[in-house]
Amino acid sequence: VSRKELVLDSLSRNDLDVLAYFPMLSSINADQCRDYDALSELMELYPDIAVTYTVSFGSLTVAHTETNLTIENPNAADLLTQIPRLPYLENVTLTGTLPSNEELLNVKNAFPHVTFVWSFSVCGVQTNTLADFLDLSGIRMGSTEELEAALPYFYQLAKVDMVDCGFSNEQMDALNKRHPKTRFIWEVLVSGKKFRTDIRYFMPNKYKMRNLSRLDTLKYCKDIEVIDIGHYGVSDISFIEDLPKLRCLLVLD
Repeated sequence: VSRKELVLDSLSRNDLDVLAYFPMLSSINADQCRDYDALSELMELYPDIAVTYTVSFGSLTVAHTETNLTIENPNAADLLTQIPRLPYLENVTLTGTLPSNEELLNVKNAFPHVTFVWSFSVCGVQTNTLADFLDLSGIRMGSTEELEAALPYFYQLAKVDMVDCGFSNEQMDALNKRHPKTRFIWEVLVSGKKFRTDIRYFMPNKYKMRNLSRLDTLKYCKDIEVIDIGHYGVSDISFIEDLPKLRCLLVLD
């Protein structure tokens, strides 16, 4: 009863009751124990006892206090079963032969407090779950189905370059509206000249544009902050109501 430390390779409900007879017990090494439900109950019943145990992912064995893991050739079922047994886990990097992206997405959604990093391909472009930018420019696509299916894999995807991917202004605008957390960039024609939809300034004089005939497509350039169309005889500026970041408008003459 005076023992301060114990080493356990198994644990039963009866053992939990017996531990009450060890008032001096301060730590338990259960690294070889796989009775995880009993270990969870143990730590709940005796919060003053420091308990250590391990969790296995195939041939990889880790301490239950781990915060960061790299797992090679992971199994999706193992991830779903074992991760709840690692209460301090924050980041998991998955390498080697991976389960399908759909299986990994299930794992990602099951543990929103853990960041999972793995690599995958979108429309032939290699990327990973932590990417904040994806360059798909010049890749002609029949639809956005593959791209949109991959969006839930990302944690912080902010911008996708889709210049010259073959979609209309209306299709690209609809894509942006379906996924407001990510900006999809393309090129629009403004009075016969192409402009990216992520431009911040529109100053036609800088591009030696002599005439401005059609400006309504500027409404797709949501990042525009400054527009200078003075001395061009523009009469319709209704498109500016769709530009949330516009802060300076020059309309002299």
